[in-house]
Amino acid sequence: MSWKTTNARRPDLEALEVNAPYNYIGGRVYPVITRTEKTGTLYYNSVRSDIAAQSGRNGSGPSITRSNVSSAYTTYSCGALYARPVVRKEEVSNVGGIEVADRIGGTLAKRSIMKAIEAAQAAALFTGDAHAVGSGEFFDAIAEGCKAVRKVYGTPALALGFDTYRYIMGLQEVTARLAFTGLTPAERVQVLSLKPELLKDMFQQLFGVSEILIGDSDVWDYSSNAGKAAIVKLPDITDLSYKLNPELGKTVSYQVDGSPFEIESAVDEGEQENLYTATAYIAVKELNASGKYILSGLIDEASGSGSASASAPASGSGE
Repeated sequence: MSWKTTNARRPDLEALEVNAPYNYIGGRVYPVITRTEKTGTLYYNSVRSDIAAQSGRNGSGPSITRSNVSSAYTTYSCGALYARPVVRKEEVSNVGGIEVADRIGGTLAKRSIMKAIEAAQAAALFTGDAHAVGSGEFFDAIAEGCKAVRKVYGTPALALGFDTYRYIMGLQEVTARLAFTGLTPAERVQVLSLKPELLKDMFQQLFGVSEILIGDSDVWDYSSNAGKAAIVKLPDITDLSYKLNPELGKTVSYQVDGSPFEIESAVDEGEQENLYTATAYIAVKELNASGKYILSGLIDEASGSGSASASAPASGSGE
């Protein structure tokens, strides 16, 4: 039995599911667009103030006032992120062969690089003025958030970590309204278990948003992210949508094939090791900050941050 992996890019490892049931939500908030240059300029559609309608013009009166409309622009520079787990020769037989070793190495490589990308997206979302939510004010805060983001294009959603979500589900004003949704006690347990068939309907009824995105607590509830959530307008996933409509932002990825990362396997003959290298070059660009409304204070002070034991995620913003 050979202990050696192949020296090649590994689409099979890139396709592995690595973080169920959470998966990753950052790409919904800041969808990935690919570019063939690491640095460049994005011209985008910005949110514009309404124009005061002119009245009183008749006959040969004054001309109608003109208001120039032009694109905004921002520059980007994609920073590099790397993750390289290693499976040594003697471990290949221990784990059951090279196919299993490839899966183990590929899973860790993908999960590590995706965590770094997700952390950069979460950091971008939770940067800016936060609005503290007091006792009994959660639904009012949601209403204010939906109002604040109304001029930005996209689907209204609530984005937060799982620990923060569990805290919200325990709020008295939330549990009181749950009593009117017709959910049985068993179904309420399913809601806390991330059952998607119940989540969307419940949140549309309770919170006035179309979607809820629940992220991994190791990222979304880590450190300064703890107790934060955001009302956000989810941008279109198509590449040039930010030119057509004012959107929150995009994640610029320096790749040539549409993927935000790549995984390669290789053999180090000298060290007798199999290397699994995940690489990404990204920059999270926020185009219209008014497409988000940050909520804070959604945390049990007695428990501290939801993921205090987690290792600090890399920023990877390229900024």
